[in-house]
Amino acid sequence: MNIKNPFTSHPHEVGESYLRHMKTAFGYSLKLFGLSIIAFTHGLFPFLFVTTTSDSIKEMSSNMGKSRWQK
Repeated sequence: MNIKNPFTSHPHEVGESYLRHMKTAFGYSLKLFGLSIIAFTHGLFPFLFVTTTSDSIKEMSSNMGKSRWQK
């Protein structure tokens, strides 16, 4: 019987170690947190950061799945 390790099976599926995957996920989390503040600010002041959040999310989406060596 082959039991998969839940901490490493997904990271290995995307070609990363557990720690590399954690670092990448934390990076996305911090960037999204910053973008949420920018989006909130844009909601109050619609003339600020007009396309910042959407442009950044599009860029993040296009980079997801690429290894850091392909960027």
